[in-house]
Amino acid sequence: MTDILSRLPRYNPRLVLLVLALALLVVNLYSWLGGRFQAMKTEIETNVVRLESYQRQKRDLPSLEARTRELKARAAVVERRLFTGAGEAEISSAMQIKLQGMVMAVGIESESIRPVAARGKAKGDDNAIIIPLVVKMRLTGTMPEFLDFLKLLYGDEKLFRIEAMTVRSYKKAGLKIFLEIRGYYQLNSGSGGLKEGGG
Repeated sequence: MTDILSRLPRYNPRLVLLVLALALLVVNLYSWLGGRFQAMKTEIETNVVRLESYQRQKRDLPSLEARTRELKARAAVVERRLFTGAGEAEISSAMQIKLQGMVMAVGIESESIRPVAARGKAKGDDNAIIIPLVVKMRLTGTMPEFLDFLKLLYGDEKLFRIEAMTVRSYKKAGLKIFLEIRGYYQLNSGSGGLKEGGG
């Protein structure tokens, strides 16, 4: 550096050093400003993306609220179709009473109506929201009475499904009917009483 300065006698060495220091300062300042500008640009772009996302969400809010209302209405319909109570014993009793009422309404004679463990319930599935319960029925009656029973069963507000059915002729015009009917319930932890929901 001193060699270069010695070849340039007309320039003051201090002045040259000062100019070089100033040039380095300008370069560093420019570099710092460039980094700061890039950071500000990135921040602005991030804020623009957030704003656009917020505007999209705000625009979609009415449709999301409508979808939420629709899902709540569907959930209410499903809940009305389920038996609810504090425990399985209470619910199975209510289910038996409901089925016995249908049997009596159509004039079929019931030999046996008893609940059994549902095949669809997995072992250890105690956290299930909707739990199945199977009721086995042994009935005696005529074909018109049985058809009336089926009409009542599938027209009822509560959700029932026939899992298995065997029908045999009995005496002259009679039938021996063996049914496995699956009903569904959810546990009502809030109260100890059964809430059938109008059924």
